[in-house]
Amino acid sequence: MKIETTYKHIMLIAILLVTTSITAIAQKSSSVKPERVMTPTHFTALKVEGPIEIYISIDKTPQVRIVANEDILNEIEYSQRGQSVNLKWNKTKGTAKGKLVQVFVTMPQLTNLTLEASASAIIDSPITSNSDLTIRMYSAAALQCDSLNYRDIFIEGNSAAIFKGSIAAQMLSISLQSASKISANVNAEKGFLNMSSASKASLNGNIADFTVVGNTASALDAAKLSANKLEVNLTSGAAVKCHIADTAKVNIASAAKLTYTGTPTFLEMNISSGAKIKQNN
Repeated sequence: MKIETTYKHIMLIAILLVTTSITAIAQKSSSVKPERVMTPTHFTALKVEGPIEIYISIDKTPQVRIVANEDILNEIEYSQRGQSVNLKWNKTKGTAKGKLVQVFVTMPQLTNLTLEASASAIIDSPITSNSDLTIRMYSAAALQCDSLNYRDIFIEGNSAAIFKGSIAAQMLSISLQSASKISANVNAEKGFLNMSSASKASLNGNIADFTVVGNTASALDAAKLSANKLEVNLTSGAAVKCHIADTAKVNIASAAKLTYTGTPTFLEMNISSGAKIKQNN
């Protein structure tokens, strides 16, 4: 009787262990999202539209790997036109919150990146190139990068776009509109910043020759950035903070404000309509 009872207990435990193992395997399998893998020909430009999370890395073997739930995996439109790979989320089903699409892109070289409609990109390894780089971000798009070192870099942000990272270039040109933001450590020989409509920039580092144009409550906080030469043209409540090492040209009006440190030589100074300039040494 005892032997029979013990045997039953052993069998129950064995069944329980097998059931638990099967359940664990099933849960693990269900947690692995399906994917699509494409092998484009050589490309240097990437355009992404829709709430897609992009991870970009540089490698001589091009590949695009899309990871998403089964019900939306095939809704990601993929195409290649010459040197450009295009990705778009045609959201007919995957509109619910929590639907996540991740795309892992490896490309031989990055010279042009366009992000639209809440697309976000992450570049978590440094990229160094003798080429130029153009970045366009629209409609709440976002880019976070480790370090971009190019010959010339052009960045355009519109409609609440966000950029974070480190930039080095001979010439750096940044244009921000409609509440867009940039936060970056920069090193450039020549820099241009054009900001409007409540856009904000936070820059650290050094720009040898820096020109800033701002209006409509836009703001630049470059208190930890040193400009050898600074030219500012501000209006409509725009504000700039910066360290000026050598010379400055200042044209500010309509409640705009320049706050600076350093003891520069002012080659030009025009202040009108309630604008202010303040030294903060």
